[in-house]
Amino acid sequence: MHSRLLRALSICIFAIGLISTADAALVLRLNGQAVYDTDLDITWLADARAGGHVNWVTANNWATSLSFGGYGDWRLPTAPSSGTCSGYNCSDSEMGHMFYNELTGSAGTVINSSNAQWYHDPDLALFTNLYNHYWTSTESEPTYYWNFSFAGGYQGTSRGSNSAGAWAVRDGDVNVVPIPAAVWLFGTGLMGLIGFSKRKKAA
Repeated sequence: MHSRLLRALSICIFAIGLISTADAALVLRLNGQAVYDTDLDITWLADARAGGHVNWVTANNWATSLSFGGYGDWRLPTAPSSGTCSGYNCSDSEMGHMFYNELTGSAGTVINSSNAQWYHDPDLALFTNLYNHYWTSTESEPTYYWNFSFAGGYQGTSRGSNSAGAWAVRDGDVNVVPIPAAVWLFGTGLMGLIGFSKRKKAA
């Protein structure tokens, strides 16, 4: 009975550790094929260049028609529809938030997959094929769209006929096991085993 109690306690400790991991801002999903941002409540494809290096129309069509992980509501990242920050140190877009807040980039910092071994933020390793320049879905003026450069952290606009990376994101989390409920079940089981052990000794 003692070994059962120890085993149940170990499971509880492990599950509590998973909760701590879930509190992190970026969390792996879909067996490492997606990354959930707990701050913005959005999920990114882990392959940051799955859509290729294309013009805006092609990038947008690819993202909105993507079916991946059981979800068909993927899209390009967004920027604010009005009053969008332009230049460096702009974290108001989803791309800017990723660069400055999640990957802790700074103006002039180049962040891509090729420098993952020496870049100081371990979250970079969650992504593959991180490219320098990406489209957002947000139009700034007719035929021009907001985009973001991971080669320095610059946010600006570009003509839609130009080429940039297509990186898909979707609102919300993807299906995961509800860890808090799992911990509650483990804890209930542990208390039951302890109570059973006490009753057996009393008998």
